[in-house]
Amino acid sequence: MANRFGLHSKLNQRARAEAIKATFEAVAPLQKTFINFLPSTIYNPDYCLQHTFDIIDRYDLSPDLFIFEVVERAKVHDVNHLQHVFSTYKRRGMKVALDDVGAGFSTIDMLKRLEPDYVKIDRSYISFCDEDAEKRAFLRQVRALTHSMGITLLAEGVERMEEADVCRELGFDLAQGYFFGKPALANQYKIETV
Repeated sequence: MANRFGLHSKLNQRARAEAIKATFEAVAPLQKTFINFLPSTIYNPDYCLQHTFDIIDRYDLSPDLFIFEVVERAKVHDVNHLQHVFSTYKRRGMKVALDDVGAGFSTIDMLKRLEPDYVKIDRSYISFCDEDAEKRAFLRQVRALTHSMGITLLAEGVERMEEADVCRELGFDLAQGYFFGKPALANQYKIETV
């Protein structure tokens, strides 16, 4: 609906604001918060993101607690624009992440161009990776590249112990998925490591 009425940018801005507010109200001190954003809704990063930065300042939160994560499902046609968005976040002390690497626009070549702080591997490469040599070869390749670039690597959609074991053996830094726990209220969560 927001797209149809030309309000996609406003909706994305409001979602970022609500995520920052939720971080202030419910996230334990020093815990990092991943916040999704749509680069296509940010036409001028220096101007459009100022609202986000103002809210972080208003709640007196440290910028380094936030990782802004690209969730564009369509192919990004203007990589230079996305680089500008990333550099704007980074200049303000925040981290950036690419989501769904291996699917959609987030190819390994994009890692070299965008130099994200975090990379999240698409769950399609994690699911049953213990039974698929091609998936493991891809994961090994991404781990080698991210390690050489100092990028934190996160596996998405880990649902089985065997998948967690593969990620651990390959040297993934982080993992998330139902194997570790289902979504819960902030006061009920626990943190697990790979």
